Amino acid sequence: MLAGTIGSRPVGSEANVKARNYLIDQLRLYGFDVRVQETDAVRPDVWTTARVANIIAFKAGARREAIGLVAHYDSVAEGPGAADDGLGTAVSLEAARVLASQPSRNYSLLVLLTDGEEAGMMGAAAAVTDPEIKERLQAYLNMEAIGSAGPTVLFESGPNAYPLLKAWARGAPQPRGGSYAIEIYKRLPNDTDFTILKGAGIPGLNFAAIGDSYA
Repeated sequence: MLAGTIGSRPVGSEANVKARNYLIDQLRLYGFDVRVQETDAVRPDVWTTARVANIIAFKAGARREAIGLVAHYDSVAEGPGAADDGLGTAVSLEAARVLASQPSRNYSLLVLLTDGEEAGMMGAAAAVTDPEIKERLQAYLNMEAIGSAGPTVLFESGPNAYPLLKAWARGAPQPRGGSYAIEIYKRLPNDTDFTILKGAGIPGLNFAAIGDSYA
C-alpha cells in the first residue's frame, strides 16, 4: 500500500496525507487510540523547521508506562520508500496488531509513526516534546533501513539499554547485530530518528535492513 499504491510520500505532500490516513485506519482497526501530533517541528541545532504530522497510537495495558514501536512513514521525493521506511512501518503495524490481540499486557503499547524523517528527523524532534510521550514512553524499538534487502540486524543501542539487549537476545530466535556498526554509522552522512530519541534519554534499540546498501 505505502510503496506500491501510494508511492513517494515526502512530508507535506498529498501522498503523505493518504499514507497517514491509511495508517490511522489500520491502527484504529487494531484497537488503538490514535491521534495526530500536527505541529511546527524545530531543530535549532541545524537551523531547520518543518510542519509535521506524527501518528501517535496507544493501546492500554495494566501499567500506564508504554513500550514503543517507532518508524517513519514519509519517504524521499525521488523514490517510493519501500525499504526506507515502508519496511519499518509495516513491521511496526504487524507487531502492533499481534501485540494488541493479546488478552492482557503489563505495559501499554505505543506506536509512533513519525513524519519528516527524510527532512532532518523533524517528526522525531516534535515527538520528544509531546507531553504524553515524555511521560509514558519507557523504551522502544526503532525500525529503519541502511540497505534495501537481506537481514534486519541491531546496529545501535541507546542509553541504559542493557536490559533491552538482554530481553532481545533472550527472545529473538536468531539475534544478529554488533556494536561496531555504531562506529561505522557515526561516519556516514545520514542519520535516523533514533538519534533524536536517544538524545532525549529514552532507552531504545535501533534495527535496520542492511543488504544491498551500495552507498
